[in-house]
Amino acid sequence: MFHNELLQRAIEELKIDYPNTVIIYDDYYNVFTWVLSQARFHGFDLNSVQKACCGAGGSYNLNPRKMCGAPGIFACPNPYSYISWDGIHLTQHAHKLMAEWLIRSIFPQLQFQI
Repeated sequence: MFHNELLQRAIEELKIDYPNTVIIYDDYYNVFTWVLSQARFHGFDLNSVQKACCGAGGSYNLNPRKMCGAPGIFACPNPYSYISWDGIHLTQHAHKLMAEWLIRSIFPQLQFQI
């Protein structure tokens, strides 16, 4: 959140220095938080929202010594129901929801001149 605050300040400075440039900011953190908070409405398994689909071990199905792709490590049968693919990267379904949010958020900020 601190990073985002500093980034927004820097963008405001750039807008002053370059008034004819459209600079668009969207907050990945808030979009991800939205995906988590709306997980049940988007088909995610509520028992798995903090677990990795592909991994091994522990409450989060994550073991840094046994990452996805290692011998004997398999993906879950339904990645669509998980937010996290491997404990680091998101699943395709989570990325799709975030992209749709960002597009809806960014598009109105675009200033087209014909």
